[in-house]
Amino acid sequence: MQNFSGQYLNLFFLGQKAQWENYADRAEHNLNNIDAEIYQLLAANQELLTSSRDVNLQRILLRGLVDKDPEVSMLRNRLDSQSAYLYDNPSRSTLAIRMKPDVLKLMVLRNQKAKVFGFANYPELVFHCEGLDREQVKQTVSDYLETNLLWPAD
Repeated sequence: MQNFSGQYLNLFFLGQKAQWENYADRAEHNLNNIDAEIYQLLAANQELLTSSRDVNLQRILLRGLVDKDPEVSMLRNRLDSQSAYLYDNPSRSTLAIRMKPDVLKLMVLRNQKAKVFGFANYPELVFHCEGLDREQVKQTVSDYLETNLLWPAD
């Protein structure tokens, strides 16, 4: 367990650092490689989903087995980098149109992966892994919008 935790934390930090450098320094780290290493580690320790009494560890494993899945990771990292869509300096609306098929594919893929673990869809898996109550989140968003959106005068 200690070896798993240390390996996971090292890979997680490496991934976060590489992602930051990609954003801030325009580095070109291949996040798919790091995600693949994390996925392999999680998959090799998947029995901890049922054998561990640590709910937080179970949630990290569960979320990672979906988010770091190679298919999901490659698509998410492609969308995140945007370089595949910027070949001719497009407007924001053109960029959104180009990205839409991949965004929709990512949504379908995440839903499929979440269903493998018994969830209705990916958002339900995320609510579970983050320890969030769906109705409470909906109410919080609704309250925020009601307070902060400017509604036209009647």
